Amino acid sequence: MSTYQDPSEPIKQLLDQVQTILLQTWTETGFGHIEIDSERIRQDRVAVTLKGSTFYRYVIRQTDIEQCATDPGDACNHHSS
Repeated sequence: MSTYQDPSEPIKQLLDQVQTILLQTWTETGFGHIEIDSERIRQDRVAVTLKGSTFYRYVIRQTDIEQCATDPGDACNHHSS
C-alpha cells in the first residue's frame, strides 16, 4: 500500500529551502549567493540542486593597511572580543 504524496510537495520544499537560505543570509551578513542547478535525469524526473552560501565582506581603508605594514600593533593582531 503506497502513501499518497502531493505532487507539489517537493516544489514547496525547494521553495521553503530557498526562503530559509535567504533569511539566514540576510540575518547573518546581508551578503550571499544562491545557485540552482536543474537537470532532467529521467523522462519523468528532474534533479534540482540548491546551493547557498553566506558571504562575508570587509572594507579596509588604505590607512589601515599602511598602519599595519609599518606598526603591526593591536590593530593588526587577530583576537576575539
